Amino acid sequence: MVDWVVSQTLPVLLCIGSILLFHKKISFFLGYRGIYILWLIVPAILLVSLLPQSNIVEISPLGSVEGLSVLVKETSEQSEKIGWLPLAWLAGFMLVVSYFLINHCFYMRKIKKGVVNVDARQYGNVGGYRVFENSHASSPMAIGVLFPKVVLPVNFCQQYTELQRSLILNHELCHLERKDSFWNLLALFILSVFWFNPIAWVGFFRFRKDQELSCDELVLADESEEVRIAYGKALLLTKADAQQSNILGVNYGDKKMLKERIEKVRFYDSKPIWKACVTSMALILVFGSFGISHAEKGPSKVVNNGAIPEKRVAPRYPLEALKTGLQGHVVLGFTVSEKGVVKDPWIIEAVDSDKKPTTVFNESALQVVKKLKFKPMMVDGQAVEFESNYQVTYQLSR
Repeated sequence: MVDWVVSQTLPVLLCIGSILLFHKKISFFLGYRGIYILWLIVPAILLVSLLPQSNIVEISPLGSVEGLSVLVKETSEQSEKIGWLPLAWLAGFMLVVSYFLINHCFYMRKIKKGVVNVDARQYGNVGGYRVFENSHASSPMAIGVLFPKVVLPVNFCQQYTELQRSLILNHELCHLERKDSFWNLLALFILSVFWFNPIAWVGFFRFRKDQELSCDELVLADESEEVRIAYGKALLLTKADAQQSNILGVNYGDKKMLKERIEKVRFYDSKPIWKACVTSMALILVFGSFGISHAEKGPSKVVNNGAIPEKRVAPRYPLEALKTGLQGHVVLGFTVSEKGVVKDPWIIEAVDSDKKPTTVFNESALQVVKKLKFKPMMVDGQAVEFESNYQVTYQLSR
């Protein structure tokens, strides 16, 4: 796991860094809905890096020996050692996850205490989602991954005009329809995995801002100047309280986020969403390929069906089989050490010429295999231990 995290740190860094570096230009070209879609590149390249990869190395045969195949066993002592790096990463991961869980649980506990059930119909169209007023909510918010709902301040109807209420509820409905709480959960998990990367933290908070801005853009893209002004005033009336920020849910944010949202109200327009989709697919291919090239590779497997033992002896025909004219073969498995010496052979199959099981040839075949001598198998410049199988055939000349 840690090897995979380390291997994906650079692709994630480049991906997030690129979005942050060119954020202003991207927002002009794609809009904030486009930027929000672009953030999908991060989980996408991580998912691509986890796809099964073939690590089989084919070796050109030098000759042919019937029934011989080679499979390398991972014997590196380093792979069996835990080391301090995995423990440090795990400790940081657990600490960050624990902080997020505790923060969320305390916040939800506080929210539940202030819940006031209301008739959602009085607020107009909220997409069939449940609506609650809450004495502890400082601003409207959409919460819940499995059971999404809208939470409003108790003075919501008195604080905002009918137009402002409609715009705010459309904003929250946008969050619910896009399942933003789920995407926040996924973003928090990725952040927890790459907790040691400062760019990941910067990217997470930028992602949350783009989430809010993209909903604002969706609500205001085709609206008049009058509606935009009303929405800007609604944002000014909203209390910005960073201490009450909900990690998994989506709310109006802290003072800095509100300031940025108010500044952008006048400039939202409708951008073709296909541009963001095409750009995202292209970047996923680029960063995904880069992520695969840096992905952790599993144990190396070397298949060599044409290897020839450097030393082998002819089998001794068992006297019992010779007297009865019995013919057959024995397939044996064994381990070849780093020095090319056979050890620990075992019987895989022992049959006569009619494919009936027999043990007559076993002892002779074991002696043949024990005397085989192979050239050491080299993987990445090091001799490795590997397993092989070999067939010894017993046939009488006519």
